[in-house]
Amino acid sequence: MADYALIRVIFEGAGSAWWVTSASTREERIKRSFRIVLDELEQADSREAKSIPQLRTAASRQTRQQALDRIRELTKQLRAEMDAAGIPAAASAKIIMPKILNSAGRATTDGVEYGFSTAWSMTSSVAHGALTSVLQLSDRTQRSDMIMSNPDSVLAFTDPAGALLTLTRQSWHRYARATA
Repeated sequence: MADYALIRVIFEGAGSAWWVTSASTREERIKRSFRIVLDELEQADSREAKSIPQLRTAASRQTRQQALDRIRELTKQLRAEMDAAGIPAAASAKIIMPKILNSAGRATTDGVEYGFSTAWSMTSSVAHGALTSVLQLSDRTQRSDMIMSNPDSVLAFTDPAGALLTLTRQSWHRYARATA
């Protein structure tokens, strides 16, 4: 099922690159870059904070607390940089990837069957081991003791991933020409 995790990475990386480079001004590109990083730090903070009470040993809890402290230090620094640049921290939206991918979907008209956000959500579900998604996108006929990717399902997700990469490449070329 690793194919879906790899496709998910394409959606996130290409979507982020498209969103930043498609902004019409330098200020908006900077703002969008800050928003992506802040969103990732806030997600990391949430994950680490939830994990600490569940750990068994004091050493493990201390290690995770140190990681959480570092994430919070970086978040504080980033928020200070955002303030200095006149970017309100409230402009950050929690988990902005679906919003980015919905925007990218509206920017293309190549007739991809799945929207980028939907495809990202499905590949994320499989990457995180959501049983219903794993079974829905699997081909259980190859071996009775192993769940394996259905090649047709993988192909169905490579189409929108490829379309997003094309959109990102076009956005990059427009950005590069404008800054040359």
